[in-house]
Amino acid sequence: MALKAQVERLRVRFKQRVSWLLKRRLKDMCDYDAEFGQYISLLQLKEKLPPIPPKELQIRVAGAYYPEFFKHGRDMFYDIENILKKQGLSAFNFDHILDFGCGCGRFLIPLSYLMPPGKLSGTDIDEQAIQWLQENYRCFHNLNVNGFAPPTKYADGTFDFVYSISIFTHLPEEMQHAWLKELARIIRPGGYGVFTVHGENCFHHLVRKTDRNELLEKGFFYDKGRGTDGLPEFYQTAFHTEEYIQREWTRYFEVVAIHAKGVGNHQDAVLVRNRVS
Repeated sequence: MALKAQVERLRVRFKQRVSWLLKRRLKDMCDYDAEFGQYISLLQLKEKLPPIPPKELQIRVAGAYYPEFFKHGRDMFYDIENILKKQGLSAFNFDHILDFGCGCGRFLIPLSYLMPPGKLSGTDIDEQAIQWLQENYRCFHNLNVNGFAPPTKYADGTFDFVYSISIFTHLPEEMQHAWLKELARIIRPGGYGVFTVHGENCFHHLVRKTDRNELLEKGFFYDKGRGTDGLPEFYQTAFHTEEYIQREWTRYFEVVAIHAKGVGNHQDAVLVRNRVS
């Protein structure tokens, strides 16, 4: 009988606990519903929803179409900001910032809510993406289509800071050198850049032993696969070792730091500083 009574007490306590949790959950759902409704009402007062890039443009940038497209752009920007802070720097203190390979605005659009959009410029080989940004976000005054090879339209020393996410992860070696030289030209002396690469965290994607051996021997490997729909055939997958970055990229910049998995907890982030002549 004692055991039966204990079981009954446990049953009652469990039922009370579940009831309390359900009531709390329902209250939270009501709060979320109210908050969501308030956001919708503010958007209705503005009489215009923020433009969202077409699905195919988002897929070219992120490889998928999903709700966190802009959130991930913002989060990766804060990854960049944290890298800069370790050197006593901040993106918010730069006056002229370039998103090199901006696509349809995964970074630029959320950044326009965080800092004056007049500070921000963007360039990309994707003419359709740039045209869409120009038509839908007129707050950006300096958006350009660049060719597959340098030069860009920018004058020497135009930018204090340039970031490039998931671009050097896809270019063949000769093209990488050409663009590093060009970026060194348009970043002012003493200015900074953050460029991402596929580092050691990504080497497991090379399934063939011969490919991995070439990467480890040379420090760079360009893996030709199916490519990306809507982008040129040369846009494949590139891998870098830290030793390669220190050896080759120092021809153009001072390599300040390499942060493993520094952006998006995935790609390595290389912080560079342009030399003062």
